Amino acid sequence: MAGLARSAVVRLLNCRLVLLNVEPFLAETHRVNSDVLVVEGWIHEYAIQAAVEEFQKGHYQRVFTTGGPVTGSGYYVNDYQTSVSVGADLLKKAGLPSKLLQMVPSRVMDRDRT
Repeated sequence: MAGLARSAVVRLLNCRLVLLNVEPFLAETHRVNSDVLVVEGWIHEYAIQAAVEEFQKGHYQRVFTTGGPVTGSGYYVNDYQTSVSVGADLLKKAGLPSKLLQMVPSRVMDRDRT
């Protein structure tokens, strides 16, 4: 029984070690020298705020927001029923001037996804 408890403790410590070290691997950022910032329209509001902060401290001239049909609508109706429109609205509310924002909607969903 002691061997089983020791094995469980070792597994728990290994899991903790992996969880503490996985964030730098998954959240890696490689900036390229560019004057445009691309923002996915479906991201959470805290990430929208981070995108606006990145725009303000970077040397960007424009922001492109991308996305497809809003989940649940089933199919493309128009550009304003897409996550790109939702993302654009959130970017404007977070302080990004609308004249610097360009929506790039996708009319297809779940095609050639990995």
